[in-house]
Amino acid sequence: MHMTEDFTALETEQAVLGWFMMNPEQGVLAAMKLDAACFAHPLHAVMFEKLREIHAVGGTVNPITLQAKIDKNPEFMAINQPDYVKRLTSVAAFGPELPDYFALLIDLKTRRRLEAGCNEALTALRGGVPAEEVALMLEEAKLEATARSAVMKTEKQVMAELWQDVTEQREPIRTGLPRLDEAMDGGMFPRRAYGVLARKKMGKTVLASTIAKNVADAGHPVLFIAAEMGDKEIQERVACRVMDCYGNAFRSDYRNSKQFADKFAEAVAKSSDNLIYTKAPGIRFDALRQLITAAIVRHKISGFVLDYWQLVGGKNGRTSEREHLDTVAQWLADFARENNLWCLVMGQENQDGNSRGGEGIRLAFDMVFSLQGNEEEPERWMEMKDTRYTKWRDVGSEAMPALFINEKGPFMDQITRSGERFSTMEAQ
Repeated sequence: MHMTEDFTALETEQAVLGWFMMNPEQGVLAAMKLDAACFAHPLHAVMFEKLREIHAVGGTVNPITLQAKIDKNPEFMAINQPDYVKRLTSVAAFGPELPDYFALLIDLKTRRRLEAGCNEALTALRGGVPAEEVALMLEEAKLEATARSAVMKTEKQVMAELWQDVTEQREPIRTGLPRLDEAMDGGMFPRRAYGVLARKKMGKTVLASTIAKNVADAGHPVLFIAAEMGDKEIQERVACRVMDCYGNAFRSDYRNSKQFADKFAEAVAKSSDNLIYTKAPGIRFDALRQLITAAIVRHKISGFVLDYWQLVGGKNGRTSEREHLDTVAQWLADFARENNLWCLVMGQENQDGNSRGGEGIRLAFDMVFSLQGNEEEPERWMEMKDTRYTKWRDVGSEAMPALFINEKGPFMDQITRSGERFSTMEAQ
């Protein structure tokens, strides 16, 4: 196997493509571990995609079927070698070589991505972009380059990683709502994505800001991405919760009283740098990626809250809104896993109980709840819609709600199983 200075290994690419055609019954290995970006030569990338398409629909994988798929392809016509596909079978890799071949192609893909990111950052630096922004570009380039890099591991290697997780005793981040934590098996775990869907006026932002404040007060830095309400409006609610006053306190005559001033001073003293806001109405997908990356670098966040998913814009003209939102949801889940973060993402649900804009969150996330209630009443409960790692547990029910919107804020508070309204704020 030979790697050139431009981070390509064309002979290895040929050997893997030849192996795929010679061993179609094992082609799932290549389909799972590699993607088209692993092949630097444009024709090889096209050939891999066509082989994967044939394999996915149960077709016959061989040089003849592949030739039929690429005969009119400009990349194939450009090399002017009619027997090129057939010749690949003569250089096919052997089974024992595959792990090394796959690993090399994945590594080279990562190197090419990293080189492209570094070149972009260098151009920006020379073009006068502030040094701090260039530094963030480099950090984002590193994260993007290593994202989704498929790695083959033996059972023994995976067992070693599992043991490391056990010995590190990774504790969940508690939401501060005990019955919700119970349904989550203790709270929000790093490398997992949690979603909450709700109809309008159910209290998505109330729940999101309550959990963010609880997490921050417990000493865990958290990024709150406010894509709907502004940061000041959300913090006003948080402050009213701490000050034990109603949500209109900042707009009524009460704000002119000494009592308000004293309580506000106390709330300032209790505030911390662990809750990091970003006001992001209509945030674009590319800006969202850079924003979360910056929060990792600057604030060492443990996780992030997005309020809410369907407000992330920036789709290109070739994709539908549903496809765009599916991509956003999958990226959020993947990014959390790859960077040892938890994420809590709110989403809007329609009257039929389906998430507006598709099922992207339900497909990509580890656990999804639906926040339920009557908008005229403060009581709420959460129905579990999906879970990958826990037992199926709702948080209360219509007959016995587990949560209620406390008007002192407002913020989300808890109802015990005996029906008692338990103030989580007092418990802290």
